[in-house]
Amino acid sequence: MNQKLAVSAAVAASLVTVWAGGTAVTGNKVQSALQAQAESLQPKQGEAERALRVLAVQYDKGFLGATRTLTLAIGCGEQAAQLTWRDDIRHGPLPGFAGFGAARIDSSLVLSDAQRAELKKLLGDAKAEVKIRTLVALNGGYTTQVEVPALRMKSADGGDFEFKGLNAVLNARADGSARYEASMPAYLLTADLKGPTGGAMRMEVRDAKLQGEGFAPQWWAFSGKGSGSIGGMDMAMTGADGKSTPIMALKDISYTQDGSISSGLYNASGSMQAKGSLGTLALDAMAMKFSLKQVHVDSYGAAMAALMNTSCPAPGANPMTELNKMTEPLKALLPHNPQFGLDEFSITAGGQTAKLNYQFGTQGVSAEEAKGANLTPVLMKKAVANFGVDAPVAMLPKLAEAFGKPVPPEVIEQSLAQAQAQGMLVREGDRISVKVEMRDGMAKLNGKPMPLPGMPAAPAPVPTPTP
Repeated sequence: MNQKLAVSAAVAASLVTVWAGGTAVTGNKVQSALQAQAESLQPKQGEAERALRVLAVQYDKGFLGATRTLTLAIGCGEQAAQLTWRDDIRHGPLPGFAGFGAARIDSSLVLSDAQRAELKKLLGDAKAEVKIRTLVALNGGYTTQVEVPALRMKSADGGDFEFKGLNAVLNARADGSARYEASMPAYLLTADLKGPTGGAMRMEVRDAKLQGEGFAPQWWAFSGKGSGSIGGMDMAMTGADGKSTPIMALKDISYTQDGSISSGLYNASGSMQAKGSLGTLALDAMAMKFSLKQVHVDSYGAAMAALMNTSCPAPGANPMTELNKMTEPLKALLPHNPQFGLDEFSITAGGQTAKLNYQFGTQGVSAEEAKGANLTPVLMKKAVANFGVDAPVAMLPKLAEAFGKPVPPEVIEQSLAQAQAQGMLVREGDRISVKVEMRDGMAKLNGKPMPLPGMPAAPAPVPTPTP
């Protein structure tokens, strides 16, 4: 053996040794992580049964790869459905010889004969093989790509669902933040309506795309910057006579969002724009702005985790008791003065614009009050809410006619005059408005005190003396 050949052989042997060692190390790390994930979803001794749980897990490990098989139960009691989930794992540092990382995982459902038969009833001979591939990085981050094929399902009661496929990619970082994007060409849903009138409902969404980012510790709960668009969204009702009545037909829909976390609090805002029609009313524009403020990150994260781990109610349990268990973690949000708002929703037609807005939150709830057994009196006193409507009178008969219920202008005028006399609205020229405010347990309607059940009315404003 000459010197060059000996050196080459030594280098090759070294590389094989390093690769083999890396495969063993990454294989052990991946196994530990996946086993911990499965254990977190398995029932614990003395715990109530979870609505999503792992009944059994099997991990068959080899040198180059492994197979993990999970038996999952979804639902409660006799109504629970069982599914088998299988992960085909290729160990790093060269998983499947298709890149560099800790592992490549191809995931799929394993259907029983009975489940395949039920699926065939829905899909016919069409195949619905969902592809899920995850590349796990050495630092614990991962990238998951999901491909859902086009399919069409028909139900026995006349419903029809046509889906043109979906592609999505999630890049999750080791710290819990992530970036995602997805595209869906179209889906069409039709459903027969039950009841004496019969008919059907039809909804179609076309060319939907989205992209964005999420913050740690739970990227799916705390969104950062993002944007999306929908080429079209149509909804219509068909009567028993076969006549179609449009509900909405929107196009060129776009939205943006932006969120931030500072001092342990999450704030977000977003906007949406569209064109099209509502009923038969052609719209010059539709717009919406919303906001979320002062949301305590740790408390909201705990609430979302509790929701993901929802327990099955005990036999004969009070539904309200179970609901209170689910909402209990949300109480910890209150001392941070959270607020949610649809800051503006507007439609413009024929050069005229109608607007609606509302905001709801709390102000001044202490940590002790939030832990109290009865929050209702506290919320009645420390809830903060605003609601407003501003619209041109000339648009009202158009809106009524757009949804198939024409109202003569003189009837609208009569109703507006009556509501104005009762203080329910304010009319200024050719516009009407309604404004409701609630603070400190007191409410005002169009600037005047409005009594709330069990609470005193807001004091009337003191008139300013005329000099």
